[in-house]
Amino acid sequence: MEAKPESKLKRAMKKILAIAPYPYLPYFSGGQKFIAQFFHHLGHETDLTVISTEGNDFSLATTYNTIPLLKKTFSRYYDLSLIKKITAIIKEGDFDTVIWEHPYYAWLAYQIRKRTGIKTLIHTHNIEYQRFKSTGRWWWPILKWYERNCFKKADGIFFITPEDKSFAINSWKIDTARCFDLPFGVEIEKYPEDRLQCRNEIAAKHGITAAEKIILFNGLLNYKPNLDALKIILEQVNPILLKKEKLLYKIIICGKGLPENFKELKDYTDKNIIYAGFVDDITLYFKGSDLMLNPVQSGGGV
Repeated sequence: MEAKPESKLKRAMKKILAIAPYPYLPYFSGGQKFIAQFFHHLGHETDLTVISTEGNDFSLATTYNTIPLLKKTFSRYYDLSLIKKITAIIKEGDFDTVIWEHPYYAWLAYQIRKRTGIKTLIHTHNIEYQRFKSTGRWWWPILKWYERNCFKKADGIFFITPEDKSFAINSWKIDTARCFDLPFGVEIEKYPEDRLQCRNEIAAKHGITAAEKIILFNGLLNYKPNLDALKIILEQVNPILLKKEKLLYKIIICGKGLPENFKELKDYTDKNIIYAGFVDDITLYFKGSDLMLNPVQSGGGV
């Protein structure tokens, strides 16, 4: 029986295995969105299979295959049985390359490469030790050593910013030829034609007048750097704006995980603050807002 054209095309593509160490479908944080969109588009161009945790909704993975191999618990990061399991998957599937999201599984990546010879790429979202150092984790020097060694052994490294790539090349002496830019992509191809429609929808939902500017802050609010940024908005930025008598505005805060002691920001409703919480379609808010705030001072990632 002759294979379908799509099947023939898939066979002609590079076979790539990717490892996502935590749930990313559906996505709630910038890092999860980065992984989800990267895999979605990579799946259009390659024959992609993703190994991740059982906590994903893999029905959302429409362009690639999935294997729910990783445990839900933290023990997945030191699960020695993964050496044999992933080695077998690579050999049986005849994969060309493996992409590891984050450097956390570096110990596993190089054990597997030793057994298979597969090309091993690391997809970074930050210089991780710097992020954890900025959030006060005592073990950041250990991570620094681990992360540096991970980069030195990789066949290739994708960096989200030129600054991260420059740091790796200049401070850690990583070979320039193995370092590549892979920024957070934008799926909006042109200025949104429905911007006014989106703005009107937001305004109707939150009781915002046509004269008021819509200012947006969005982030996972149980992540300390994002919560610190929210505090800066509430305690420093907004008090300045409130003094501008002719400025009509509302600041909308989107994101899940706001600690209970913030009481859904009800104490700030008379100060032009609207807490929207988690929203199903954040793109609506991106399109309809007049300005976005990003006062993140530490642990900056995606």
